[in-house]
Amino acid sequence: NGIIGTTTNNNASSGFVGEYVSNQILFANAISVTNVTETDITSINLSAGDWTVYGTVFVEYSVGAGDYIGWINTASATITNDSQNSLLSLTAGTIAEYGGSIKSLRVSLASPGTAYLSVYVDSAGSATACGMIWARRER
Repeated sequence: NGIIGTTTNNNASSGFVGEYVSNQILFANAISVTNVTETDITSINLSAGDWTVYGTVFVEYSVGAGDYIGWINTASATITNDSQNSLLSLTAGTIAEYGGSIKSLRVSLASPGTAYLSVYVDSAGSATACGMIWARRER
């Protein structure tokens, strides 16, 4: 059989090349993040197949600057290796919020699984985080 995708400006049906899955936690619903603890922001369920997963993270600090590491992983609240992490370090100043893209991740699944958008925050005060994770079926 040939590859069935889509030939217009939409997303392919479930199970076909070009399928799109997403989930978003809006700023108004940002989650509290425990300092120096790996925390999931949100996740998406993926069916078996080959996916490219993308994400964005936005962190707001209660006081001044801080650091955060964001990543995508198939294990809940489990930091990946350094080459897959996106790091922002604001060691001084008055910046209290920052958002950025997370490095994409290829996820190949033999059976259904979950991809998590996660963050690790290190700051002088408390923090909240929100973001979006989305995936496109490659094959």
